[in-house]
Amino acid sequence: KSTFQLSSTILEQLDRLHLELQLELGKQDAPYKEVIVEEAIAKLLEVAAENRSDLVEALLARQSQRK
Repeated sequence: KSTFQLSSTILEQLDRLHLELQLELGKQDAPYKEVIVEEAIAKLLEVAAENRSDLVEALLARQSQRK
């Protein structure tokens, strides 16, 4: 397990998605936030394998916004 600093915008989007899924699927059946994040990371890694240069460009742009 790891701890990461995420932007408040991303956290708000995650919260919104989680709430929408709870409304759609019911609170008991909706995936945990951790599962949503894990799936997002898995998709990111798939993109990295398929189109690394575009991903690197996007990652560097996001990183420069943090400075």
